[in-house]
Amino acid sequence: MKNKILGDKKKSNFDDNLADVVNKLAEEGKLDNSSGVIEKSDYDISNLEFGSQPFAVVWSYNESLKDLRENIARKRWDRHPRPREIFEYLLKNMDNPDIREEVLISYPEWTSCAFKRKGSKLFVALDPENLVFDKSKNAYLVNGSKLICSEKKEFIIGTKPSKVCHHLEELPEELINYLYGPINQYACFKKYTPEISFPNDYQGETINDVWVPIARHKCSLIPVNYAHSRGVKRLLGGGF
Repeated sequence: MKNKILGDKKKSNFDDNLADVVNKLAEEGKLDNSSGVIEKSDYDISNLEFGSQPFAVVWSYNESLKDLRENIARKRWDRHPRPREIFEYLLKNMDNPDIREEVLISYPEWTSCAFKRKGSKLFVALDPENLVFDKSKNAYLVNGSKLICSEKKEFIIGTKPSKVCHHLEELPEELINYLYGPINQYACFKKYTPEISFPNDYQGETINDVWVPIARHKCSLIPVNYAHSRGVKRLLGGGF
């Protein structure tokens, strides 16, 4: 089936009804690489329900987020899964062929994450709320004075080039731990060649504060303009 792009017609890309409330707490994994064996993760996703990738449609990030929350047929999900969440979900279900194959389907899908590069620094934002794709600039712009998100982190990536896929072993351990979890628990992902690609550095250009939403393609994280949609929601009594 040929992919169909939805949203972002000739009307304004900016949404005046963006969510006012964002998550204030972000879960972090615990790094422990003291042993060379695969250890059980202590990152808890038991309070989350994960949706499936529904059909062969690709969306801009903002249209996907809006559809997740407003489309009654899709159960009104809270957001896309964060990178660490979807990798933990996959890790916990590697012995379940139905879930494993569905998660590792070849289509890229959105995560609740965005990257911004400034020279040797990579900024990572979780749960970005007000990123809107502007076709005229072929870029995602912040709708408002600043990015609304639950958390931002800064990592040093040096001179590693943008728009190139980097193997996890080439990248800072703290970055991998933040996005994937401890490396030693992901030996089972190696055959899928997990990689990360960084967005371009827009310093000095006319586009200000450019954040790029990140999609997961199998076990890799890549900046894209359009991707497929999967939702995650809190179970009753749970929290993010």
